[in-house]
Amino acid sequence: MDKAIKYQKDILSGKIPSCKWVKLAMRRQVADLKTGKKRGLVFDKSAAQRAIDFFSFLKHWKGRHSGQKFDLLPWQEWMIMVLYGWKRSDGSRRFRYSYAELARKNGKTTLAGANSLFALIADGEAGAEVYTAATKRDQAKIAFNDAKSMAQNSPDLSKIVEVYQHNLHIQSTLSKLEPLSSDQNTLDGLNPHFALVDEYHAHKDDGLYNVLKSGMGSRKQPLLYVITTAGFNKFGPCYAMRRTCTEILQGIKQDDSQFALIYTLDEDDDWEDESNWIKANPSLGQSISLEFLRQEVLQAQNNPTQMVNLLTKNFNIWTDASQVWIEDKFWQLGQRDIDLEEYRGTTCYGGLDLASKRDLNAFTLIFPNEDEITSFTWYWLPELMMQDRVRKDGVRYDVWAEEGHLKLTEGNVTDQRIIKADIMRICEAFNVQFIAYDRWNSDQLVIQLMEEGLQLKPYGQGFASMSTPTKTFESKIYEGKFQHNGNPVTRWMLSNVELMRDPAGNIKPDKAKSTEKIDGIVSNIMAIGIYLWALAEEIDNGPSVYEQGGGLTVI
Repeated sequence: MDKAIKYQKDILSGKIPSCKWVKLAMRRQVADLKTGKKRGLVFDKSAAQRAIDFFSFLKHWKGRHSGQKFDLLPWQEWMIMVLYGWKRSDGSRRFRYSYAELARKNGKTTLAGANSLFALIADGEAGAEVYTAATKRDQAKIAFNDAKSMAQNSPDLSKIVEVYQHNLHIQSTLSKLEPLSSDQNTLDGLNPHFALVDEYHAHKDDGLYNVLKSGMGSRKQPLLYVITTAGFNKFGPCYAMRRTCTEILQGIKQDDSQFALIYTLDEDDDWEDESNWIKANPSLGQSISLEFLRQEVLQAQNNPTQMVNLLTKNFNIWTDASQVWIEDKFWQLGQRDIDLEEYRGTTCYGGLDLASKRDLNAFTLIFPNEDEITSFTWYWLPELMMQDRVRKDGVRYDVWAEEGHLKLTEGNVTDQRIIKADIMRICEAFNVQFIAYDRWNSDQLVIQLMEEGLQLKPYGQGFASMSTPTKTFESKIYEGKFQHNGNPVTRWMLSNVELMRDPAGNIKPDKAKSTEKIDGIVSNIMAIGIYLWALAEEIDNGPSVYEQGGGLTVI
């Protein structure tokens, strides 16, 4: 374990540059060696060394290291030492869950494949079921094929492991290793001893993870092994797991069963500074070359559209969309504790984005004040479609509904009577001038609202109508002059936006290319657009016909 111990010392001394999460992981190990016994934990050096020694039986099978012995890199040896060295008072493994996050091309999948072989062969589990799993079977087969090829190319392991196209099998212990597809509905009945979940950032929900986890209940010392590179969905299950892991590393939460190791750049690091690159790439100079990263950085410098991919995949930084439009930190600067009662009777403009009858609907009011804009958005979703949307989008609509950030309507289709009543009640309190709506996606609700006296105007979705308000929306946010109430639904939608651009420099949100829902952003932009139109036309309808209405009900 000398290599692992030296690596830990070099990280903590600053000899090897590292991010705060790696330092915290090392400090956790040091602290646990001092205090773990009080919690029934024992570090078994022989168990750690045994796991490390297992890799001497393996050989690389592809790339420039093909045919060479699997010589663990320092960070890999440290991970194996900690993961397998810790025991509980009953002698079983301490860590039942592992989360490792680092930039691509650092050998995490090959290491995971080798770990699955250890679980199959050397973990002392009779009838072991070992699985590699991912969103797609082809992805799951990457780690499986690594394990398969390493078993075939090992003179010792090939004697005991029977190798088939989609299965590794040990007859003497009735143990097997297989890749799994992502259709968790077909996986009930599994009894995993070890399960690898590959590239967890790509999972829209935690269904597969939970099926594997629940299947481990009868095993004495199972291990659910998650590996990933950073992604774009900060509202998905992977980022939620990452957040839990960072809280454990910080000491905010306590969980002795969860291992966590995260390699990334620190928040204030200059990504163009080569000395920082090793923070996200612990295999730099080995499985990933310095020249390769230099080329990736150069391409991003020459082509800004490559920037987000560089930061996410090469430096393991979570970003907000595959092409980030407005950074989350600027959106958050505009969050305020808004009391809508203070805006009673105030002039405002609306945007209404009506979706299909089985999806989200959004209504926005903006309150211009000199050069500032205050925005408030309401959402509606059919109740019976909620769980389907949670599963499909990987976003917690159920939590947002409980917290009052969106409203559920009964049934599996949108109840427009509810939306109409709510919009009418909302508008009673304000001096609503005009409400813009998508003229290509209008329905009976628009007619009914107009019959009630609201001034609804059809609003085109082309560059001519959308570019100026989109740019205004953007500039107000960056200038700190766009205030909102911090609705997490709107925040999530902003992170999903992809822009469409034309040769003249016009921009608009692209619903077709955006990663997920953006209805609330579109309703905000249309509200700004109708406001700018009224301003240009010098239109003022005077006091609202609802100004003397009843109390405001915020939904």
